[in-house]
Amino acid sequence: GQGATELALQNAIPYALERTAGRAPGGAASPDKPADPIVVHPDVRLKLLKLKAMAEGGRCLAFHVAHLIDRKIAATDAAEQAALEGEVGLLTPIVKAFLTEMSCETASDAIQVYGGHGYVREWGMEQIYRDARIGTIYEGTTGIQSMDLLGRKVLGDKGRALGAFCAK
Repeated sequence: GQGATELALQNAIPYALERTAGRAPGGAASPDKPADPIVVHPDVRLKLLKLKAMAEGGRCLAFHVAHLIDRKIAATDAAEQAALEGEVGLLTPIVKAFLTEMSCETASDAIQVYGGHGYVREWGMEQIYRDARIGTIYEGTTGIQSMDLLGRKVLGDKGRALGAFCAK
């Protein structure tokens, strides 16, 4: 999930900076050239900013959970270990579902940045989308992650982990 989002972003940005089409809404951004880079078009810029936000936000989310795991391993107090275990357990299905679902959406947005070229194999964007899509299946589908979150992580412990998380 996260890797597909990163790859989509890292490919879409240079393409949008190099590919030219039309003129910027506020006037020519490259008046010496026959067309402006597509990055100046608001819809393309919006998609690139969304890709960047999802890539950076997803990375932060994954790092946060990894940090919690490191703290749990290093904790010497049993109560602290249990609290961290509860928080990691609560966040794991959320992270899995979010990163895999967002990878599909961001790969689709990156294809849109490429326009018709996004479907051409030479650019590789269609492969990134296929890889992102299968990730939602490999990760147990969003529905199963949701059932795990609600059934085992929230209702299974009578809301203790969720309550502790919300109290933070």
